[in-house]
Amino acid sequence: MGERIDHRAGGLRGWLLAALIAVSGCAYEMPDLPEPARIQDSVLFPSNERVMTTYCTAGKFGERSCHLAAFDLDGSNVKVYATPPGHRWQGARFSPDGKAFVFELNDTGRFSNKLAIMNRASGQWRIIEGSDSFKNWPSYHPNGKQIVFAVFDRTPDNYQSTSHVKTSGADMHNLDLATNKVRALTDFRFAKAGPPHFTGRGDEIVFGGYDPRKFLQDPNNSHHASSYDELYQTDTIYTVNETKHDWRPDFVIDGGTSLAIRAYSGHPIPSRGGKIIYFRSNLGKVGRLINSSRSNAIWIRENGQNRKLFNFSAVTGLIYNSTDFSLSSDKMYFLIWSSGRPFNSEEFDKGLWRVGVDGSNPRRLHIPWARLAVFTRKIAKAE
Repeated sequence: MGERIDHRAGGLRGWLLAALIAVSGCAYEMPDLPEPARIQDSVLFPSNERVMTTYCTAGKFGERSCHLAAFDLDGSNVKVYATPPGHRWQGARFSPDGKAFVFELNDTGRFSNKLAIMNRASGQWRIIEGSDSFKNWPSYHPNGKQIVFAVFDRTPDNYQSTSHVKTSGADMHNLDLATNKVRALTDFRFAKAGPPHFTGRGDEIVFGGYDPRKFLQDPNNSHHASSYDELYQTDTIYTVNETKHDWRPDFVIDGGTSLAIRAYSGHPIPSRGGKIIYFRSNLGKVGRLINSSRSNAIWIRENGQNRKLFNFSAVTGLIYNSTDFSLSSDKMYFLIWSSGRPFNSEEFDKGLWRVGVDGSNPRRLHIPWARLAVFTRKIAKAE
């Protein structure tokens, strides 16, 4: 368990994150170095007794493959979804009725992918959005009739490859499953962004975004740029709907004057029809450390008030290195991924935990790394 791993850097998702932190006009070449196997984008099945995840094989960036995989909480009953040759599948999210899931499909190896839906009972899948663009983080509306997702801009020099990254912004889009029509919900061109979610109130969505370039880099909006940096440097939660298309984040978790140590907020997930928002923030003090990774926690926003639920380290026992979380279909559990150093140890650890939304009954799950590797090798040999 001492292997160092960051789940956010695997497969296409890895260079996508490099794109997210790229400034306009900058390019990054991905190093073609061997990397360990990893999992990412993990969610609980509707039963809460099984995990759906993305498993990316070990190897060099250009050679590794990514597969959707599932296993029980104890690591048994492993399933790796067989993909056609040349496909990478990842980022699955279940429909509200639990009968299907939407996922990302890349069959080109370029900075372009598709969205697809699979029926759980039959295993049949179909492409629902196949335009030549790079899409990320699809999820369902509570009514099951729409999909929200992010689209990342690209430039001609990264069109042919996934190893050369040059982007100019991200925006959120809505797909109507009855008509197959796609509609842009934002036109901000965020420098960084996170998964969008429908709140359940019409077409309203909540997501994390930072630096809306279309506004802040427009010379006509130069007076807005300074106020944005002063007020919202690290506060990134947005709510957007038919009548609210505002480039300013919804609230400030930390109004401190020092941008160097100001706390951030992000990764919002709605519950109860948008009446509450769970989100991640590092606001707090541990020893002499102010707003550091040690104070990283899940928070809740309700009736305009913010309240910390629990620190990630209280559940995982790890000094935070990278942490992500998702919410179960019935809104009763979080599924937490964390990697970091245990207290009083120099060894690195990583894992999945299921915990109640109030922090109760934490359970560490068994990740069947060896069986996942065997299953994906079998799929590769069959191609």
